[in-house]
Amino acid sequence: MSPIPPSAPLRHWSLGIRHWSFPKVLPLGLGLLLGGSATWFALRPPPPAAPLHANTASHPPSALQPFNPSALLLPPLLPRDPAAAAVSAWLSLRGPDGRPANYATRATSLRALLLQLPSDAFPRLLEGLSRAETGNYDEQRLYRIAFSSWTTLDAPAATGWAFAQGGKFAYFAGESLSAWSAKDPAAAAAWACA
Repeated sequence: MSPIPPSAPLRHWSLGIRHWSFPKVLPLGLGLLLGGSATWFALRPPPPAAPLHANTASHPPSALQPFNPSALLLPPLLPRDPAAAAVSAWLSLRGPDGRPANYATRATSLRALLLQLPSDAFPRLLEGLSRAETGNYDEQRLYRIAFSSWTTLDAPAATGWAFAQGGKFAYFAGESLSAWSAKDPAAAAAWACA
């Protein structure tokens, strides 16, 4: 193997510059542009303080409200009369052929209804669901979905209603009392011991 002549690195360097092309220079240029912009924003002096105006004292300071992420995701609750009409419409939900709607349709529409249903409309919904055949597994699942939603929304009301119904609702009463005691143990214990 022959040694590399001393002029080889210079020739190699000069060929490298000549072979630069737009696709090779573009990432370098973008990197310098972004790095320079980030440096300028990081090192620039802060803006001058805003002058206080005389009329700012006339506006009382507003109290900050805590951020509630569910307010962004959930629709507002229905008023009493529209809620009763919505429950009645859901209980009489029918498919396009006039027969009772299938489970998937009923469960989907029930979940949409439960997002807007106020606490005082749940007893009517649950009574309508409990009138269905006791052996119907789909109706029992819908009942569980509705009762669990009510327990999440208003555990004291759900617990009181389930205990007042007695009988087959004993399991649900225990479930709602357990959920209530997880949220507010003192109030749940006081209610249970009363």
